[in-house]
Amino acid sequence: MSRSKHFLFLWILLAVVFMASLILGSGGFIWNIESTMAQLLLAEYRLPAAIMAVLSGASLAVCGLLMQNVFRNPLAGPYVLGISSGASLGMAIVVFAGASIPAHFGMVSVKPLAATTGALLMLFLNISVYGKLKSTVSLLIFGMLAGHFVSAFVEFLQYMASGSDIRNFVLWGMGNLHTPGWIPHVMIALMLLGTYALLRTRHGAMDVYQLGDNYAHSLGLNIHAFRRLLLLLTAVLAGTVTSWCGPLSFVGLIIPHMARLFLGSSLHQHLLPGTVMLGALFMLTAHFFSMLPAAGSNLPVNVVCSILGAPLVMFMLVRNKTMLLEP
Repeated sequence: MSRSKHFLFLWILLAVVFMASLILGSGGFIWNIESTMAQLLLAEYRLPAAIMAVLSGASLAVCGLLMQNVFRNPLAGPYVLGISSGASLGMAIVVFAGASIPAHFGMVSVKPLAATTGALLMLFLNISVYGKLKSTVSLLIFGMLAGHFVSAFVEFLQYMASGSDIRNFVLWGMGNLHTPGWIPHVMIALMLLGTYALLRTRHGAMDVYQLGDNYAHSLGLNIHAFRRLLLLLTAVLAGTVTSWCGPLSFVGLIIPHMARLFLGSSLHQHLLPGTVMLGALFMLTAHFFSMLPAAGSNLPVNVVCSILGAPLVMFMLVRNKTMLLEP
């Protein structure tokens, strides 16, 4: 099958799952609901959540591809540098502070603003020490340790908080695609489109970078500037998605591998669009299963992501025994 047919198949499958998520949900089939209520359900609930699933899944999948490229590590994901921990700390401060912090800052909700700020602070911490570290492996270890350090403060805030605040924070950590209004959708869409457009002009550099620092440098690639660019794109995109939807799991880890397997190519010219489409399909599928009436109520989307993602990772490890050694 040619790659054009692969992409056509993905488009069709994505459209089918998208329509299914609009037709069927926790309220049952859309045609079994009273007309006015059905229109309200579609406009205010199912359609925004389905679009957010597409945007968040595509964004985190791209972030996973970038991190696996930066570290040349197949198990790297969008949260390896403590981005999720930084976002969690920002969210925890706002949630556990309660009424002492206003709910909105101008037209912007304070919670996602605080989470995005926390994610960016973790990025700046990693970039500030990047020049003093000798390798990307050292940066990876530093980012993971910094993430654990920040997570300790989050756990301390949870310990000191009341029961209702803890519940709100835990629910955010389980993932939520039902964001209020269209501002989050527009923000993530613009960042995703900007990131994708920029990476399309740099896909050749991403291929060259995979061949090693010495070879890439000999071809004129500025290694340090290129890494900083990918780190910045990842932190901004993953931090924004996490601030609104919570730390969604597995999509950034497994989707780049699925794209390589499905397309039969490691060239980023093919991987970029394939990763975007498969990431959107994965998250949309997780959202669809989380909304099925058989569940009795809406399941946290992160639960379904783990149920779908963990077996896929295990399958990839069994199928490709060198997955841990090379991206």
